[in-house]
Amino acid sequence: MQIYEIKSIETILELHKNIFGKEFPINSYYKKKSQDNILIFGYNEEENLIGYSIVVAQTSISNLYAWYGGVLPSYQNHGITRSFLQYLVEYARMHKFNSITLASSNLRPHMLRLAIKLGFDIVDIKKRTEGEGNKIYFRLDIKPESKDFISLKEFENSECFTQLEKIAVKQFKNNCNVIYVQNPSEKPLRYFIRYHNSFARQPHIIVVGGHIENEEAIKKEYKGTIVFKK
Repeated sequence: MQIYEIKSIETILELHKNIFGKEFPINSYYKKKSQDNILIFGYNEEENLIGYSIVVAQTSISNLYAWYGGVLPSYQNHGITRSFLQYLVEYARMHKFNSITLASSNLRPHMLRLAIKLGFDIVDIKKRTEGEGNKIYFRLDIKPESKDFISLKEFENSECFTQLEKIAVKQFKNNCNVIYVQNPSEKPLRYFIRYHNSFARQPHIIVVGGHIENEEAIKKEYKGTIVFKK
């Protein structure tokens, strides 16, 4: 799939109707455009426009607000929205934005799960009794790449693994791209990498010390790259 910027709103009006079965909210679009810069991204598959996203660049607060978008029904459930949000994170980093926000509803649980899996936090909820249910707002703070060091020596039994999950989540949100794992035993290490496997991106893990018998099996289990050093 190719993601690219579209210059004219006219390009996506018919596509929007095919996706949602109704006219595009053009008045809302021009109202937002009068206040902030608007970015329109198209999704191409085999040179066919199959979806789009409209993002409001709120430069005054250094935020990208993913306002509206969708994918043709025949291309839904193919990970396209996930790919776009990952693209948007890199776009935000490249253009020095501090955060990304988006909104969904409690009637779209797949979108709620996706946002949380990508590291977004729920920051607000507006209760609604009609339409698509409560509107839920998410925010992701954009952070530079970082490294982290963790010793797994104290995580020898499963009772400690809840704390290990919290550490993994923090590493993901802090954009750790390299993690040094010191002195692990096999059980907590496997749990640690399985938890990182559940995220949208996996850091490079360097294991230092410890006693691991099944290094090759662990390398196959991990979606990212893992190196063992004695």
